Amino acid sequence: MNTVIDDVLEKLHGDIVAADWQELKDDGLLGGKLGLVYFYHTLYKQSGDVFYRDKVEEILSHVLEEIRQHRSTVLVRSSLMSGLTGFGYIVNLLVEDGVIDEGFPGELDAINDLALNECLLLIENKNFDFFHGPVGILFYFTVVGCREHASLIVDKLYEEFISGDRTFYNNAGYLEGIHLGYAHGLPAIIKALDGVRDNKKGDEMISHLLGELSRIVDSSNVVLGDRRYYLPRSIHRSGSLRYDLSWWPVLAWSNRDLNYSTLVYSIDRRYGGKYLPLARELAKGTTDRRDESQTRVWDYRLNFGSAGVAQMYLRLYKETDDEELREAYRFWIEESIRLYREPGKIKEHKLSLIDNLPGLYLALLEYKNPAIAGWDKILLL
Repeated sequence: MNTVIDDVLEKLHGDIVAADWQELKDDGLLGGKLGLVYFYHTLYKQSGDVFYRDKVEEILSHVLEEIRQHRSTVLVRSSLMSGLTGFGYIVNLLVEDGVIDEGFPGELDAINDLALNECLLLIENKNFDFFHGPVGILFYFTVVGCREHASLIVDKLYEEFISGDRTFYNNAGYLEGIHLGYAHGLPAIIKALDGVRDNKKGDEMISHLLGELSRIVDSSNVVLGDRRYYLPRSIHRSGSLRYDLSWWPVLAWSNRDLNYSTLVYSIDRRYGGKYLPLARELAKGTTDRRDESQTRVWDYRLNFGSAGVAQMYLRLYKETDDEELREAYRFWIEESIRLYREPGKIKEHKLSLIDNLPGLYLALLEYKNPAIAGWDKILLL
């Protein structure tokens, strides 16, 4: 297995380094140039190889110049995925790790204020998204230690919480509904709130939302084929999304069953402790879902594909020391290699962090070298 991974990592590395990063039209963190900065910085921390540090500086300098010339896509919005807080996340990380000096305090203060204002407006407009909305911005503020801004966001979320149905029904375009995954839904909201310490309003929202999520899991009796499924993609008031679409047989980082288990094991035990048995039962109940018809996994990416599934099983195995979960992790690593060797099915640019080669490389590298553990924090794991 290690020899196979070595060969795949060597080919992946060559493909990533040879690709023209300037083809990336997006400067953002999760799918653009800043995601590649994140990738190379992770490799630099692991290896100390100055090649990776030089790549970090080269790509970051380009993005900074685009920002100065008012051409960068991160200036369009404040989202973590593709906007200003993604830029702030990278700068904070590089300063903390001593890769760049602290020459950005004024710029970061301005970014934080802009992001806060947009975040509060998004909440008013019933957007509760992680990728493109206020939840990702709240996560950013908790990571960089901006407690005052985080507290103001919690206050605003709490206003919505007590004035509505207490489930954060999303009215943001195609995201309409209560979503049940990290990319757009309740697990991300709970995880982001978990990062805000000593906040009674946050505590109340976490307890309620996790209880609701657990109730849905515990009461689910949906069987597709001969497998049980625990969480729908989303829940809708209007019925505008057909029931069968909400119950696609999915296994992915972006949404559905394993989001619940990884969430419960990763948050403060004050909230998640009593749900650990349910989370473990759910996780073990997914390990025999491996066929594409049971998972809708047909590529290797982090977002919707096999690498993201592998990372979730890895985190669950580390928490439980359960051999069944370890075997599931190993299977999805092997499946990622198999899918990588198949003809391309992914339309996104090959340098997209969560939707193509860099994310796959990091997942495979962690299998070989556990010392890089923690890089998936950006995925809420």
